[in-house]
Amino acid sequence: MADGERRLARGNFSLLPWTPAADDVRHLRIPPRCREPGNSILAEYLGEEDPRLEHMLGMQAVATHWGELPPREQEILLMRFHGGMTQAQIGQRLCISQMHVSRLIAHALGYLRSQLLDLKEPYPTARSPEP
Repeated sequence: MADGERRLARGNFSLLPWTPAADDVRHLRIPPRCREPGNSILAEYLGEEDPRLEHMLGMQAVATHWGELPPREQEILLMRFHGGMTQAQIGQRLCISQMHVSRLIAHALGYLRSQLLDLKEPYPTARSPEP
């Protein structure tokens, strides 16, 4: 199990920054006039689309392919998107250039994108040598 996966499993980092839908559902309040027979329409019960749902579904899809990334790319993505670190800060911490951090992030996101979009062409896995 890769280090990033262990941290996700232990809960030190959360790839899925959302709560289960059952924990986040707001109480449905049905207007009094809708409680009367014949006065309600389905749209009044359904409400609007929740943008958090799309985010949650996207994060679940990413989690499906997370373990396929090399541990280093997992770590870099966690530092960038969970830790809020800049590419320069990540480079300093890992003793690599900011440009190389940028390449690794682009590679990891490109791989995840190709998996999520189910592209026929596999994303190239060859990496340039580290500086």
